[in-house]
Amino acid sequence: MQRFILKTALLCALLGCAVLYGMETAKQGMIDMRGLNSPQTEKTSFHFNIPGLADRGAPSADGKTSAKAEDNIEARVQKLDEIQRFNPFSMAGEKIGDGLSGIFRHGIQAAASLFNAIVNAF
Repeated sequence: MQRFILKTALLCALLGCAVLYGMETAKQGMIDMRGLNSPQTEKTSFHFNIPGLADRGAPSADGKTSAKAEDNIEARVQKLDEIQRFNPFSMAGEKIGDGLSGIFRHGIQAAASLFNAIVNAF
């Protein structure tokens, strides 16, 4: 019986570590997908002043973008916010996720109380 409990505990610990590793890998994948770690977003020491690019929104030698590019970026951000605000799937997914979290929370609490009762019985 002790070997079974030891094996089960080790298996649960291994699976827990695997879940944590998967969550960290997914987080890193999301960061990479969004481009937050891309070399283009990091500050570089090289600034090239190419004629004709400053009016298209590329950073000029002083690192500032033109007003036209800033307006275009603001319009895009506003459009994305509107799309995300009216997305019915995100609301449904949020409700389903909250429901599943509640179910699992209560299931884990029930399993913990059952395990506690079994341990206290001996």
